[in-house]
Amino acid sequence: MRLLSLLFTSLLAFFLVRRVRRVVALTLVGAVAFTIVAPPAKAQIGIGAVIAAATAVVSLITNTIGGLLNAVRGTIGSINGVLTQFDQLWENVVYPLQLINQARALVSSMISQYRGLLMALLQVNVASAQLPNPVALESVMRDRNTGDFGQLTSAYGQT
Repeated sequence: MRLLSLLFTSLLAFFLVRRVRRVVALTLVGAVAFTIVAPPAKAQIGIGAVIAAATAVVSLITNTIGGLLNAVRGTIGSINGVLTQFDQLWENVVYPLQLINQARALVSSMISQYRGLLMALLQVNVASAQLPNPVALESVMRDRNTGDFGQLTSAYGQT
C-alpha cells in the first residue's frame, strides 16, 4: 500500500512539470487504481450503535441545557415586554407624535401670519441718540455682535 502511494506521488510530481493534461489523466488513473487495489474499510461499530450514541448525546443536551434555555427564553420575553412598555410610554406620553405635529403646524401658521409684521418692525429706524458719545454707545449695542464687550464698556464709560 505504501509502495503504491509512493509510486503514485512520484509519478504525479514528475508529470506535474510536463503537462497539466497528463497530470490530470494520471491523477484520475491513480485514484481509480487506488480504490480498486485498497481493501475496503470495515466499520468497527454498527449503525445502530452510532444512532444510539447520537440519541444519548441529544437527550443529554436537551435534559441538561433545555431547562436553562427555557429560563433564558422566558427572561428575554420579559425583557421584550418591558421594552415594549417603554416604547409605548415614550410614544404616548413623552413625545406624542400627533401633538408634536399639531405644535409644528401651529408654529408654521404663526410664522406665516406674523412674518410680514416682524420684518416691517425690523426695518424701522429706532436710533435716537444725537450726541457723538451716545451715538457710539447705541451703535455698539445694536450691532448684534456678542464679542465686543470691550467696546461696549469703553463706549458706556465715555457716555
